[in-house]
Amino acid sequence: MWTACITPFKDHSLNIDYEALERNLRKQAACENGIILFGSTGEGLSLSIEEKKNILNFVRRLSLDVPILSAVPTYSLESAMDWIKQCQDYELQGYLISTPLYTCPGAEGQTQWFQALLTIAQRPVMLYNVPRRTGVKLSAEALSVLKDYPFLVSLKDSSGCLSTAFEYIKTAPRIDLLCGDDHLMPAYSTLGSKGLVSVLSNVWPNFVKYYVQESLEGKWKKSFFWNAQHALSSASNPVPVKALMRLLNLISSDMVRLPLSKNDIPDLQSLRVLQQSALEEMESCGLSEV
Repeated sequence: MWTACITPFKDHSLNIDYEALERNLRKQAACENGIILFGSTGEGLSLSIEEKKNILNFVRRLSLDVPILSAVPTYSLESAMDWIKQCQDYELQGYLISTPLYTCPGAEGQTQWFQALLTIAQRPVMLYNVPRRTGVKLSAEALSVLKDYPFLVSLKDSSGCLSTAFEYIKTAPRIDLLCGDDHLMPAYSTLGSKGLVSVLSNVWPNFVKYYVQESLEGKWKKSFFWNAQHALSSASNPVPVKALMRLLNLISSDMVRLPLSKNDIPDLQSLRVLQQSALEEMESCGLSEV
């Protein structure tokens, strides 16, 4: 169970809200959820290097007893390698690395890209397949070359395609496949997925962890997370989840950095319905949040 954590900002100034960040991270740690920083949910591409280093220094002082991964910039090999080198000074457990943005490399380009980063990382790496954001699918041919690298331990698949996920499992059975879309966890579990990288666990870390455990045991039969996907797709991630967290007073501001805008959500009614539905589902499961 991993949470792709948001980066909360203060109103108007868009400075990082460290109090809200600490509350969220401590909630994740209380549920023993792994933490991923600076991904798309964390608006990593909108943060400066200095801001990211400040966050890592802040997180280090929290002494959280859960694994923490940093997403790696994916717009140039030089910037990706430089960030990994800078991260060596921090007690991170590893890295989340996706296919490069925009350039859409083929199998050979992907292979060499990941080989270079795996060689320098020297810490566990979670590959990330998210073609709707990067513009290119993680090549199974590249994965077949990379699968025996000792620091390659897992693969987050956000393709939304079960046949793609199954192809990865067949190609690299040693590597743990993780579902990257909350609503698809029960389906991915039937393929042998080992867990979930979640957006909604920013809001309900305990509930989502329960859902993952039930899914892995083949017990989850409810429609809540499937229905939640509709509300969370009303705008680009993390706009809806930040809006939901603001409704629940988990953060004081739902601000995002451009080119994202909180005004891209047409209205908040679907999020209010989701909030009430979540309360009913948790009550039926005998759950409460931390």
